[in-house]
Amino acid sequence: MMKSFLKPVTNSVDETSVARYNKELDEAMERIDKGIYITMEDLEKEMRTW
Repeated sequence: MMKSFLKPVTNSVDETSVARYNKELDEAMERIDKGIYITMEDLEKEMRTW
């Protein structure tokens, strides 16, 4: 039982997931820099038409 408490903690997030997440963030930041986004106000207006 004591060994189960002493096991080293392993990182369950694999590196490809982190790389994909970082790539998606970079792409999102590029779109924001280019002005390709929707404001919360515009989104709320659009949602009312759904």
